[in-house]
Amino acid sequence: MSDKNRIVIVLGSNKDSERNIEQACCMLEKLFPVQWAEAVYTRPLHCISSEPFLNRVGLSFTSSDVKELRVCFKQMEKALGRTADSKQSGVIPMDIDLVRWNDIVLKPDDWSRDYVQNGIKEIEGRQKESYF
Repeated sequence: MSDKNRIVIVLGSNKDSERNIEQACCMLEKLFPVQWAEAVYTRPLHCISSEPFLNRVGLSFTSSDVKELRVCFKQMEKALGRTADSKQSGVIPMDIDLVRWNDIVLKPDDWSRDYVQNGIKEIEGRQKESYF
């Protein structure tokens, strides 16, 4: 296997946000190198909580497949305090989404959000070539 799978990861948290985002970034960077955009606060969408979310977009390459990544991301979310009841209560210590896998958009709603597109542009602006 090679590290040729291009991925976009989106992190979100509305509880202990700065600490949880930083810990998630460190956990992910132990798996593969990630280029991160600056974290930004956003209004909650489709969430009963009115607490703002801190979000961060990351771009990377990996040899792992989608299923492996999703399992790993769920384990990280749990390690950072996410429970089965989190979404229902509106308290999200950590949400790690695999938004894009190579040329496949896995989460179109997330992909279309301004902060995701702006984060990708920010990262690509630091690179010589377009990521996608």
